[in-house]
Amino acid sequence: MYEIFDDLARLLHRLPERPQSVKSARFDREDVEARRENERRAFEKAYPPPIHSEPLLDKLRELSAKKREIDTQIELLVTYSRHFLRPRPYQLVRIAEATGLSISGVRTMSNRKRTREEVARNLERSDIRGSVSPVTKPGLEESLAVLERFAPRANQDIEETRPA
Repeated sequence: MYEIFDDLARLLHRLPERPQSVKSARFDREDVEARRENERRAFEKAYPPPIHSEPLLDKLRELSAKKREIDTQIELLVTYSRHFLRPRPYQLVRIAEATGLSISGVRTMSNRKRTREEVARNLERSDIRGSVSPVTKPGLEESLAVLERFAPRANQDIEETRPA
């Protein structure tokens, strides 16, 4: 199993393909070896013998969860840059270059209603066109009014169910 730890560490912390100089190659190798050793130790600590789980599958799950979170953050920022940034949004071509997406990919990503609503909710403001507004939460006064409206009935129900 420890061979897997070494293999995983080597794949997760790769040497650069082409070092810029002999000096940087030595530095890069030392840095990568140190990161690999830290990764190996982390695996050994997380999976002491006897090992009953799969470190490779666990690492894939962990990285997939991180990737999903990063993809969500990219989607939120792309949507923000197209629909919420004031005074005017970024051009599609600039966002496409920054994200590695096509222009149509940026357009599709930024036009998802669910994402626009989430951005509006978190920014607590409407988009530039006013087509998506944040969901407003009732104020304290409104909440108290609702409670008072239903409280007498709730109190009455409690009184009726009490034994005499």
